[in-house]
Amino acid sequence: MTKPQRIYYADAMRSILMLLGVVVHSSYVYNTSTNWTIHDAQVSPFFDVIIGFLSMFRMPAFFLISGFFCHMTLTRYGVLRFLKVRLKRIAVPLITTAIIVNGIQNYILERYHDGHRDAIELLLSASYWLGGKWVSHLWFLNDLLVFFLVVAIVYALLNRPHGWLGLRSLKWLATSGLYVLLLPAILLVADFIGNRFPLVITEAAPFLDFSELTHYGVFFTFGFLMGAYPKLMDDFPNPRIWALMLMCFFILLKLVFEADQYHGIGAKMVFHYFDAYISWHLCIICFYLFRKYFNSASKQFAYLSDASYSIYLFHHILVVVIGIALIPLTFNIYLKFFTLMLTAGAISLAIHHFGVLRSPVLRLLFNGKTPMESDKSIKAYS
Repeated sequence: MTKPQRIYYADAMRSILMLLGVVVHSSYVYNTSTNWTIHDAQVSPFFDVIIGFLSMFRMPAFFLISGFFCHMTLTRYGVLRFLKVRLKRIAVPLITTAIIVNGIQNYILERYHDGHRDAIELLLSASYWLGGKWVSHLWFLNDLLVFFLVVAIVYALLNRPHGWLGLRSLKWLATSGLYVLLLPAILLVADFIGNRFPLVITEAAPFLDFSELTHYGVFFTFGFLMGAYPKLMDDFPNPRIWALMLMCFFILLKLVFEADQYHGIGAKMVFHYFDAYISWHLCIICFYLFRKYFNSASKQFAYLSDASYSIYLFHHILVVVIGIALIPLTFNIYLKFFTLMLTAGAISLAIHHFGVLRSPVLRLLFNGKTPMESDKSIKAYS
């Protein structure tokens, strides 16, 4: 089988989307509408805007890219090797971070919020693990494991299911661009199902959120189809004028008519469609910008792509610790935010560069890479 041509902008975009997690979680400390893990008394609606804007496309675009790479590795390796590679890459860092990093983080939080409570006893309790209290920022790794397992099973049973489903006959969607109208409707249906499904899955596995699985599963599936049909992958990052104008019209309607004022199910579905359409089109714009400006070999982005996994895994505890240290201080809130964000990001990068990158054990535990795989990654930017 011929090796597929490398799409450089996809690697660059995936790394930046992961790094934006530092921005989002730092913003939660100072937002006005969400009482996050820690919360500063100094708040500003500016951070609500940051969170709202980035949440519209960051994780949707990430799951699109994940679905695309899932197809690429599945067709290259076959089902068994795909599962071996993906499970090692996802499950090992997930377990390690949940036990060590999130364990320390939750111990600190328990002591911070309730200093008289026995935090160690909590971390050793069955309810902590079975109840999913260890998940925190690792939720997307849980979702990826589910998606990988489902795709591998379906792929093995149906033998290239996208061909079996007859989806090749729908190529006209890629050329017409009408899928930008269809995808938000599919997402609306998925969200409807996800929010009304019996709590069987949540009760059986509290560390999984069924509504998240159905929501992001739509993006992951479409990303997988983009991997299966190069024409679709080539067309998706092409914003159409009419579609952009429609997105602006939907944004204007949302600004003029506040969704909270309308309680009927019809109105809620219309506003939900607006949100879904805007989310999909921000993903298209994201793909467009990265393909236009970052679709070439770059040692800097190769390094960043390699480091982004470590940075994401470690940044959360650092945001918590540094954020707690900054809460008593009363200097400018925006300076606080940038201090928190940059310090957490820089220390996370240092942990990767001076620790994970240089230790085969840490590389395996926090990146899921063997020494041979690590050497291959390092050669890309050395």
